[in-house]
Amino acid sequence: MRNLGLGLAILLLAAANVFGTDLPRGTKITVRTSATVTSNRSEFGDPVDAVLAGDLVVNGKVIASQGAPAHCVVSAADPATGGKAPMPGSVSIRLETLETPEGTYHLSTNQYTREGRGRSRSPLGAGSSGGITIDSVGGVRPQSPLPTQDPNGVTLAAGGPEAIIPADTVITFKAAAVSSLEPKR
Repeated sequence: MRNLGLGLAILLLAAANVFGTDLPRGTKITVRTSATVTSNRSEFGDPVDAVLAGDLVVNGKVIASQGAPAHCVVSAADPATGGKAPMPGSVSIRLETLETPEGTYHLSTNQYTREGRGRSRSPLGAGSSGGITIDSVGGVRPQSPLPTQDPNGVTLAAGGPEAIIPADTVITFKAAAVSSLEPKR
């Protein structure tokens, strides 16, 4: 009976190694967004589709390949306000799931935040200093005040009062907790 229990434990351990690996806390997951997210048009809870920007490797094993579907969510959206005291907008997204051929990882990650700056919509207007990224894991990082161009050739102001995360933005999230694979059924 004791050998049967030991054999079952070894079999379960082997199955866990074949079917999936946990994503440890601190794992960096880099995605590319598929749509533009803005502080004036996005709302809390809106879905944001993305794809894995490169292979995700944990302990020498490829967990998910480049192009794997990833799903983010708008975690905060504060529209810009006008009037006598205009306030720039702010928008944040958080990575929630990563799909693999074996199943889905439900993630707890930091959030990526973009803030609008200045009073002008001009890409290089006065007072335009770009936005900042504030996340719960990695700290504060400045963003470029230079305009970015979306895939359709439209120039988007990075320094206007509306906060914009353009489509095709590459963002690296950090896992804030261990995530296990939920196998496909």
